[in-house]
Amino acid sequence: MPVFPNSLNAIQTALLKEIRDLYVKAIISGSNYSPEQAIKDAQAAWEKGNGKQLEDYMNKWYAENKDQAFLAKDIWEIVKRQMAEMQ
Repeated sequence: MPVFPNSLNAIQTALLKEIRDLYVKAIISGSNYSPEQAIKDAQAAWEKGNGKQLEDYMNKWYAENKDQAFLAKDIWEIVKRQMAEMQ
C-alpha cells in the first residue's frame, strides 16, 4: 500500500476524524440521528473535504503498481491456505 504525501495525509486525517465522529453520533443518538443520515453526511464530508484527491492518488498508484501490489484478496488467499493446512 502506498503512503500518502503529507498534503494528502492531512486531508485523510481530517476526513477520517469527521466521518468517524458522524458514525459515533449516529450510534449514540438513537432515533435523533439515523445511520442513513450519517452515511449521507459522511459522503458530503468526503466530497467537501477533498476526498476525491485521495481517490485519484490511490487510483493512479494502483494503475501503475497493480502487478506488484499486495491487496486484501492476497491476504485472504494466505489465510485460506493456512486454514487448509491446519485441517
